[in-house]
Amino acid sequence: MGWWKDWIDSFNNVVELPDPLITELHSKGYSYDEEKEWWVRVWSTDTPEGKEEVLEVYKKEDDKWRQMMYGKDGELFYESEVTNYD
Repeated sequence: MGWWKDWIDSFNNVVELPDPLITELHSKGYSYDEEKEWWVRVWSTDTPEGKEEVLEVYKKEDDKWRQMMYGKDGELFYESEVTNYD
């Protein structure tokens, strides 16, 4: 094979740009949970009974992003498709 084959093949390489939402999530303090395959950050507040925490989660499934909120008992109390970002 000649150098020209490598040169021609270089035009077939598709460079994928990073998802702009991932860049935004990372900049806002989210971390990626490999086990659950989602981006997550923890919100907490002090209550008279102690600290209460909820998880704010972003997950990509079937090329669509969803935002979810999980309460202190792990119950899903909010879910929405993310339609406007970048």
